[in-house]
Amino acid sequence: MKKVYLLASALMVGGLATAQRTQYSGVISPFMQEAEKSKIQNQYGDKDAEGAEYRGTPIWTEDFANGLAGNNGSTNPAWTVGGTDGNIWKHDFFGPEGCYSGNTPNPLFTTAANGHMLFDVDSSNCINASTNPPTISQIDREGELISPSINLVGEMNVNVRFEHQFRYCCTATLELMLGVSNDGGSTWTEWDVSAGIDVNDASDNPQIANINVTQVAANQPNVMLRFRWGGGISHYFWSIDDIAVIPSPAHEADVVDAFWGSTTDGVPYTMVPDEEAQDFYSYGNMSNQGASNEDLSFDIDVSGAATLFSGTGSNSPITLMPGQGGTDGLGYDSTNTPWNSGTTIGAYTQTYTVDYPNIAMDDNTTNNEITYPFWVTDHRYGRDIDEYSGSGIWNSDDGAGTTNSFTLGPLVTMQNNATIYSIEVAFTGSTDAGVLAYPEIYEVDATGNFSLVYTGSGTNDEVTLTNQDISLSPTITPVKLLINGGTGAGGFSLNGGTQYLFCVGHYGGPNALVIMNGGITAPDQTVFLYDPNAATGGPWFFTRSTPVIRGVFDPEGVNVEENESGISLGQNMPNPFDGSSRINFSLENSANVTFEITDVTGKIVKTIQKGNLSAGQHMIELDANEFAGGIYNYTIKADGVTSTKRMIITK
Repeated sequence: MKKVYLLASALMVGGLATAQRTQYSGVISPFMQEAEKSKIQNQYGDKDAEGAEYRGTPIWTEDFANGLAGNNGSTNPAWTVGGTDGNIWKHDFFGPEGCYSGNTPNPLFTTAANGHMLFDVDSSNCINASTNPPTISQIDREGELISPSINLVGEMNVNVRFEHQFRYCCTATLELMLGVSNDGGSTWTEWDVSAGIDVNDASDNPQIANINVTQVAANQPNVMLRFRWGGGISHYFWSIDDIAVIPSPAHEADVVDAFWGSTTDGVPYTMVPDEEAQDFYSYGNMSNQGASNEDLSFDIDVSGAATLFSGTGSNSPITLMPGQGGTDGLGYDSTNTPWNSGTTIGAYTQTYTVDYPNIAMDDNTTNNEITYPFWVTDHRYGRDIDEYSGSGIWNSDDGAGTTNSFTLGPLVTMQNNATIYSIEVAFTGSTDAGVLAYPEIYEVDATGNFSLVYTGSGTNDEVTLTNQDISLSPTITPVKLLINGGTGAGGFSLNGGTQYLFCVGHYGGPNALVIMNGGITAPDQTVFLYDPNAATGGPWFFTRSTPVIRGVFDPEGVNVEENESGISLGQNMPNPFDGSSRINFSLENSANVTFEITDVTGKIVKTIQKGNLSAGQHMIELDANEFAGGIYNYTIKADGVTSTKRMIITK
């Protein structure tokens, strides 16, 4: 029976949680690979177009030039710390140096040169950074950084603006809160300043927060600010600097974040074949950060290759007081969905905008909309946004240079019966040429169990990756892993109304296989990895990263292509074998040829020198009696160019 855990250790870039959709438990540890956040929008905006640090003259500021002693001109300038682990707060000039965060970039705050305050959670749990993986404790931390008293008498509309940088692990229950008190710290009103950034993703550097706190702080003589980290979070850090209490702008409205997804399964598909028509919904969060009540509307526009839809949230306008947030959305039926059958094939943009009567006087127009791309395709079904992310999803090594095996794939719901002919995947430059990859498909039953219904392992559908298959620059170069040969009588039949995982598999061994991140965060429990080597709780995990893995339903154009390097290496026939087997290969030009046979550890067990061969077709014959039973790779080397395939000896 499938039991899903969020992937831990050094396995991939993504989120952390476990087991059921609403329950998080188990022993988990941070990832060693740095995540690259898909930057979509700051939650609270940024500096204005002129680069001004603050809009309006600051009422009170703090740049931590003197650490906790304060540099803010208050009558009582000292800051204090609180909470169970308040001692973790420290004045620092660099980024964190813990077991997992030592390569975090230094904060780029406006006054970074005179230091900032750092809640160094990772270092507090780091026992030995030199082991592989690092030795850590998994103790949840909670700490507070509390300002001195601030006199705001006469200030009728107040915002708090600050710069920060953060990352958290290992649950999705982070409490990253700005608290405001008007009674000397006896009671607090709190705002979530995590900006909707997912577990294990990095914030912007810096992340800008600008919060309207008028309801608590306006015209009060004894206001205090509190920055609180909590919620059962054991790793990474929070850096804070350049805090300012400023007059609220007269009018300021933001789109905080926006979401869309299929009404069938809630998944935000980005590449949808026109024959997979389905309804979907959009919704978003808005906030009023200005000094006046505003009637905010949430507008949705979908256009590109054709104008598909333009409308307003079903509850708009929503009246929001200063500092208040609200949510609105809209569902699409089969007559107006961008994923409708017959929609013009091409690229589209979803634009989510906040609008209100005073929009012409909005203080910062850069945070009034968020956009997302998607494509209506003739045959691809995927969930990435065709964006090079600079990082990938992979499995850890064992400390001796051998990578572990894994299978990775996104959840996809089929609307109609269809035949899938290949799985398209992009690999990062961290992938080693010569590594084998193969396609797999799992079917998800009504109880959520995964059943393997197709595997290309040990068949001609395996692909040996060459340098041409690996993305070494900011361009995605997908590779097609054929399914049952991909054409003619090939492919695999999928049932409408059924969920599948379109997966890519890796055997492990000395060569790494790293599947590219697709530039968008996945909802919980919709992208899965199978790790047969999981020590506890496995072997299924889910990740919040979306890999560049797509189903292809077009039988044309997916035949195996000749190697562009000038050599073509065939699959040994028969395979598997227990007697003799032949390997056909061809050379575009004459070359000096060597064959190497290696076992699963990468050890060379046989070398065959063929010498200088002419251009054309050639053959080599192998005798199973020369080898022990097992899995082997065979590699042709022709004047510095290599190609590898896999064979199985059964005896």
